[in-house]
Amino acid sequence: MREDKMLEQVKEQAERVRVTGHPIVLNPMNSYYRRLVHNLFVNDPHIVSESARGDERFKRITLKKRG
Repeated sequence: MREDKMLEQVKEQAERVRVTGHPIVLNPMNSYYRRLVHNLFVNDPHIVSESARGDERFKRITLKKRG
């Protein structure tokens, strides 16, 4: 249930990116949740997700428009 709520919030943020064209940086999350987010956008023609570089355990994901 928690995952569903988190993914709904991410979808809302992605819709903002689609409308405005401005990237959005999500809150830090562990690898399990980052994987869920990346899988959500793997086939999306408009949005791409990128994890921050580094060795931190909790990293941020940036949602951007493709292209």
